[in-house]
Amino acid sequence: MNIMKLKRIVCIFSFILALLSFSNSSYAYFADPVSTTQLMWLAGIDFTIDGSPAQIGDEIALFIPGLETPIGLYVVDTAGQYGTMVIYGDDGTNPGAATNQALTDFRVYDLSTSTLITNVQPVIPDGCISVYCPPSSLPLRYSGSQTPSSGTLLNMQATAVPEPATSVLFITGGLPFIYRFLRKKIK
Repeated sequence: MNIMKLKRIVCIFSFILALLSFSNSSYAYFADPVSTTQLMWLAGIDFTIDGSPAQIGDEIALFIPGLETPIGLYVVDTAGQYGTMVIYGDDGTNPGAATNQALTDFRVYDLSTSTLITNVQPVIPDGCISVYCPPSSLPLRYSGSQTPSSGTLLNMQATAVPEPATSVLFITGGLPFIYRFLRKKIK
């Protein structure tokens, strides 16, 4: 009887813990972006990670040099698309992108693999969609304050770059030591 009660308590506790960790998750890999009064709007209809459509919960953020906080952040809510992502500009009081500053430091968090991807390539799409039109050239530049009734259309291709296999070198470098150690123990 006590074991059944204990199992029930552990099960309920595990369920509550899982519920709390899920409910506290706001897909917040990246910090909340800075907030200023200068806004630019960015969206993309073709957002891929390693050739597959970005999935719900994946994040795309934009950074500028010297600022650890993103100036733009969007959590994917429709597979393969992002936006409308607000890009914040410097308003004289709060930091952000300067007018005409190149916007090149896009980063993606792939929720399914828990991977941060910094190899993100903007792609200029063909034509406008609604009030969103592609830039004339890359790199994308901060255009200053816009209204939500106009924006920039820019697709993204993120590619995960595999980490070097340093652990293999460590293990193979340690094999002679392990061999000698085991040889002494066997004798």
